[in-house]
Amino acid sequence: TVYLASHTKIPNRVSAIKVLKSNFLQNENLKNRFRREMEIMAGMTHENIVKLEQFDEDDLGMYLIMEYFKGVEIDDYLKNKIGVFPEDKALPLMIQILKAFSFAHNKGIVHRDIKPGNILINQEANQVKVLDFGIAKMKDDSSMQTKSGAQIGTVFYMSPEQVHGKELDARSDIYALGVT
Repeated sequence: TVYLASHTKIPNRVSAIKVLKSNFLQNENLKNRFRREMEIMAGMTHENIVKLEQFDEDDLGMYLIMEYFKGVEIDDYLKNKIGVFPEDKALPLMIQILKAFSFAHNKGIVHRDIKPGNILINQEANQVKVLDFGIAKMKDDSSMQTKSGAQIGTVFYMSPEQVHGKELDARSDIYALGVT
């Protein structure tokens, strides 16, 4: 669950807080994935990727405190605001998205769940941010291996190798970007 939060001591400071639901706190696999998302986000500072500000874990839950980006999911923006992007507006936005993924891929990170719902666009339609690295994987990270043949991600946007549960690399994300 993600909440919008106001800082109690810093005026005009808002953040997005992603909370692992309490009913999942007994699931070590989910807790490890949440911690892994924190580790991945901590190493990524890019103008088109939502920034991690803090991580906390206590008896009540686990929390990712992230930059709040005032925007909407790009599919909602298209559906409810504009319909279709003219090429002159779409190209600069796609370049921002590609720069974000180039940055992640150069760090050895494969997102594995690229879809319009994981790309936010501001109301002016001049800036985008990528979010939700919850199932991302770092290259050669055996702790994030899925079982052979297992699918992880959103099926409609998956590359063929992802659908078949095979080993993934940046090319799988590029395929998902093309579908998106």
